[in-house]
Amino acid sequence: TRSDAALSYKAIFRHPYFVRLAPLAFFVYGGLIAVQSLWAGPWLRDVAGFTRAEMADRLFIAAAAFGIGGVICGTLSDKLARRGIAPAITYLGGCIACTLAMLPIVLGVRDGAVLWWALFVGFCAFGSLSYPLLATRFAPRITGRVVTALNLVTFSTAFAVQFGVGAIVNLWPIVDGHYALEGYRASFAFFWVMQVAAVAWLAYEVRRFQPK
Repeated sequence: TRSDAALSYKAIFRHPYFVRLAPLAFFVYGGLIAVQSLWAGPWLRDVAGFTRAEMADRLFIAAAAFGIGGVICGTLSDKLARRGIAPAITYLGGCIACTLAMLPIVLGVRDGAVLWWALFVGFCAFGSLSYPLLATRFAPRITGRVVTALNLVTFSTAFAVQFGVGAIVNLWPIVDGHYALEGYRASFAFFWVMQVAAVAWLAYEVRRFQPK
């Protein structure tokens, strides 16, 4: 019934594991959706100085890195689990690497821009581990609702990040259709701080949520 569904979603959103693990998915996976779909291209154009054709090539490389990262994170998680390392630790480690890889982007480092974007997007794939991690903590009959709940907030976060980055970069003058480097630094720094906070939020009690 509708009331049962509402109660299930309420229980999902309030579940201690969802509360601890999901925010990192929001700002890693959701953040990737926001940045890759809207702001990566302008950054490569305005900060790194690429032409439209070069920008498209670099975005393709970043997209390929995500695919490769997805294969690596799933394989690595399974292998480490067989060695006694909980998937939650692998998830956290990959998200930490993602946050570190984003730092040069936040600072507006032009040299090696393609490498930094490829690493950032590749490590963002570790955010997808949040789905199986959450699913194991709930009854199989509500797995679909768990995925829906995570998707709902993840895509809401993506929209909020897209809007937030735009609002901040527009605080600086737009010259010849290009946003200011300072605007990118400020907006991406705010997003990066949210990622760091989410990493710390999960890391603080990650051992409590390892499978028994």
